[in-house]
Amino acid sequence: MDYNGDGTTDVAVFHSDGAEGLWAVLGLTRFYFGWTGDVPVPGDYNGDGTTEAAIFRSGNGLWNVRGVGVAYLGTAGAIPCPGDYNGDGRAERAVFSAPTDGPGVWTVPGVTRFNFGWTEDIPVYDDFNRDGIADVGIFRPGNGLWSIRGITRALFGTAGDHLVPGDYAGEGRLQIAVARDGSGLWAVSGVTRITFGAYDFFPQPADWNGDGKDEIASFWNQYVGAWAMNEIGNVLFGEAGDIPVSARRFGP
Repeated sequence: MDYNGDGTTDVAVFHSDGAEGLWAVLGLTRFYFGWTGDVPVPGDYNGDGTTEAAIFRSGNGLWNVRGVGVAYLGTAGAIPCPGDYNGDGRAERAVFSAPTDGPGVWTVPGVTRFNFGWTEDIPVYDDFNRDGIADVGIFRPGNGLWSIRGITRALFGTAGDHLVPGDYAGEGRLQIAVARDGSGLWAVSGVTRITFGAYDFFPQPADWNGDGKDEIASFWNQYVGAWAMNEIGNVLFGEAGDIPVSARRFGP
C-alpha cells in the first residue's frame, strides 16, 4: 500500500477503539474515516497510483472509498476481495461468499461472477503472474491446498497459518508462502524458510525499500505498535489494538 505514490510501501494503521476510525500513515497524514467494526480495504480505486483509504461494512455490504464514493456489495458473511480484475489500473470492489455447504461465489460487479472454491475455503486474491490482472485463488485449511485459478495448485501450509504470498525472490511473480504463529516460521515455497517473530503477529510482507521484491515484515499490537522488517529495521508506530493497513491480509 503506497499512500503517497513514491513507489514504496508506507507504514500505516487503522485504529477503531471507540467510534470513528482513525487512519494514520507514518510521516504523511492522520484522518478519521470509517467506524468501529469496519473492515479496512485500502487500494488504488481511482487509478492515480496512490492508495485510497476504504472500508467494508459487513452488516449491510457498504463499501466506502475515501474521495471516490459509496457502493453496496455483499451480504452477511461475504469476504471483501478488492483488486484490479480487468487490468484498467484501478481496484474493483469484489466479494467472495459461500453457503454453509456449497461452492464459493466470486462477484466483481461489471467484470465477472463465477464459482470457485468451497465452504470454509479462505479466498486469496492478487496478481500472482504479474500480468496486471488480479488472480483469484483459495487456501483450504483442512489439507493445506492452494488453488490459484488458471495458474497453479499446491499443498503448502496447514490450518491456522497466515497466508503471505509475495514476490520474495524478485522474479516478477508471487510465491506461495505461509507464516506460522507460535513458532514464527516463514516458509516461502521454493525460496526460503526462516524464523521471524513468534506469537500474535500480523504479517505485513511488502516492498518496503523499493528494490522490486517483497521483504518479510510483521506488526505486533498487544501493547504498542511495533513493526519489524527483516533486513531493514524496526519502527514503533501505532497503539495496542490497531490494525495494520500496509499490506494485503488474507484470512482472519
